[in-house]
Amino acid sequence: MFLKTALLFAGACVAGVLNTATAALANGHDLSSVSIMETAEGAKWISTSGNITTIETIFSEGGMDAVRLRKT
Repeated sequence: MFLKTALLFAGACVAGVLNTATAALANGHDLSSVSIMETAEGAKWISTSGNITTIETIFSEGGMDAVRLRKT
């Protein structure tokens, strides 16, 4: 148990130090399957406030600034 706690603490410390270095990285998602999920499976996207919205809006509000789209 001590080892697990020590590793988690060390990971948190390293993440705090690396946080400034990763700020330049893109925060993105692969949205290639979204249209399939919406049309074939009837997926609905619900925000944290309980409103039906688009997946792009949810990700944008979460800080997404890049998108990957593949031809499906």
